[in-house]
Amino acid sequence: MNLRGPRRADDVEIFITPFVDVLLVLLLFFVVSTTFVRSSSIELTLPQAARSESEQDANRIFIDIDREGITFIDGQQLSGTTVAAIENALAAAAQGKDEPTIVISADEQATHQSVITVMDAARQAGLVRITFVTRDRNASEAAD
Repeated sequence: MNLRGPRRADDVEIFITPFVDVLLVLLLFFVVSTTFVRSSSIELTLPQAARSESEQDANRIFIDIDREGITFIDGQQLSGTTVAAIENALAAAAQGKDEPTIVISADEQATHQSVITVMDAARQAGLVRITFVTRDRNASEAAD
């Protein structure tokens, strides 16, 4: 016995309030469960280039940074890793060179902070031409 009569299609309702409640709870869950990590040093994987120059130039100063952050200028290890120590070594290496280019070659495991320290020291020594050494993309793909 049907006392209400036949049901029409326009009587169908979709309740949006419970759906919105569920979405807000999920949003709150994801916001709370996300971890925010603040790193003291910037880490990076150095870019790859299709070609990189390998010719030696007398007007370049080569800086190598290994994975522990130890700095080498033209193959000689520096005793300190402070901005002042690197600045003094760069100023000595730049004597007799006309606007030398700083060529930084950092290990991909080295922290970005060690690269920034070298760049700051170069800027304070008045050396503004800085370039980076990259791996040859074709050679690294062949090695993999």
